[in-house]
Amino acid sequence: METPDLKAAEADPKTSSPSDSKRNGGRPKKPKKERRDHVVPVRMNDAEYRLVEEKAEASGLSKSAYMRRAATGRPISPKADAMLRRELRRIGVDLNQLAASLEREPAHVGGPDAAAVRATTEELRRVLNELRDES
Repeated sequence: METPDLKAAEADPKTSSPSDSKRNGGRPKKPKKERRDHVVPVRMNDAEYRLVEEKAEASGLSKSAYMRRAATGRPISPKADAMLRRELRRIGVDLNQLAASLEREPAHVGGPDAAAVRATTEELRRVLNELRDES
């Protein structure tokens, strides 16, 4: 015996079912050039597979993402480097905000001045650029 709610849902044309060809919800499809439609099976021995697993884990990437980067020559940097760069950027943002604040309201005698903070910020940018160029 069917319940009245089920009958009402079946009778309502606005209600969609999984078999409907039109779906309004969900994630929009990626453009054709961004889709990854091809699967490349790769055979590896145990040592090769462990090496790919270790390197992917160290970089913070999935095995697929690691292998795509390796195949296309894109940089693969250790997870620690990425975390270090994020932290250095955060510090740089803080220094920029401090310098801007000091330019609006000069510091008390003996406190940091805007020029010193700007110089430190520029040094931090130089280090970030070097890190980016190395990876």
